[in-house]
Amino acid sequence: MKSNIPGLKSIKDEVGPNGITRLVFDIEDDKVEEFFASFGLVSGDVEGLHAAVTKAIETELARTENKQET
Repeated sequence: MKSNIPGLKSIKDEVGPNGITRLVFDIEDDKVEEFFASFGLVSGDVEGLHAAVTKAIETELARTENKQET
C-alpha cells in the first residue's frame, strides 16, 4: 500500500478475542512523530488519532451515501 501519510506502511484490521475488529497501523519506527504530526497531533496521542480516523471514515461514508442518492 502506497500512502501519502509519512511513516505509514500499512493498515490492517484485526479481530480480537471478543469479536471486535480494530485497526492496526504499521508505522516506520523512525517516522512515528511525523505520522502523528500529519494529523496535527503529538506523538503517542492515540485518542486524538482515534478521533481523526473516525472523522475521516464518517466523512467518507457521508460522501459515498450522497453519491448513491444522486
